[in-house]
Amino acid sequence: MASLPTLRDGIALTHFTVAADSERATRPYADVLGGEIVRAGEPTIVALANSWSIINLGGGPTDDKPNVILEPPQNPDRVSSF
Repeated sequence: MASLPTLRDGIALTHFTVAADSERATRPYADVLGGEIVRAGEPTIVALANSWSIINLGGGPTDDKPNVILEPPQNPDRVSSF
């Protein structure tokens, strides 16, 4: 497994995805697009080109945001990003 590289210049794009099954959600990034799994588990981090894809289970609420719950989409036919 690779280690997290240090960014020396430029920018790095990070996309955070909440998934019910982070291992399954990681496969397209790693197996299809050729990304490198930098960290497996919760959260999973995949390095792909000049970006990071962070895939994690939901959670919350927290003390500082008692009304906020982070959860995977309930309906697979509706999306909020692509």
